[in-house]
Amino acid sequence: MFMHTIWDVRGCSLEISTNSIWFSVEYRLSPEYKYPIWLNDCIEVTKYIIENKTLYGETSTKVGVAGDSAGGAIAAVICHTLKNIDFQILVYPLTNMLASFPSSKRFTDVQYGLIPILRHWFNDNAIRDGNDMRDARVSVIFQSSFTGLPPCLFIVAELDPLLDDKYQKLLDKAGIKTKLVLIKGVIHSFFHLPGIFPKSCQQAVEAIRDFVAQV
Repeated sequence: MFMHTIWDVRGCSLEISTNSIWFSVEYRLSPEYKYPIWLNDCIEVTKYIIENKTLYGETSTKVGVAGDSAGGAIAAVICHTLKNIDFQILVYPLTNMLASFPSSKRFTDVQYGLIPILRHWFNDNAIRDGNDMRDARVSVIFQSSFTGLPPCLFIVAELDPLLDDKYQKLLDKAGIKTKLVLIKGVIHSFFHLPGIFPKSCQQAVEAIRDFVAQV
């Protein structure tokens, strides 16, 4: 069995660990390219992989999407847009730009990385105006339905302002198979920092490997 996963983290190789093929999508970035350009880029690439998966595997090939932070939100939206995704991997995803989580009030010190002023800066540069924050293709938590989605692995960081994100609960309520892995003692974006968090990154990789093997 072959598995292809669309991943948005540049330089992140999981091919050996999961015995699968991973594609890193070089979508156009903000602030030069605001929503919906970057989302449409990712959707189009995913559609291409699905329609041409025999070029990389065979007809039984499974296709999944994955991403971290805003990339996790993009992966989640793709699953709502394209109904033939086989699995999704969301690493500390930002699913609601409007939300003020209890965790976002606990982890406001600069040591936690994603402080409120930085999060607002990212939001302001990624979208056109405040109306986009309520768009279900930006804040996926506003989707009208959560049924029919593929199984989902959530990887979350213990010291993350997004720790209390509620997206998994919505999927669980809709009957979607989910699994949550809490990585203790790490901040948002730890997965980009294997030199600083080697054991934590390895734990995340092993969780992804086990999840993909069971899909």
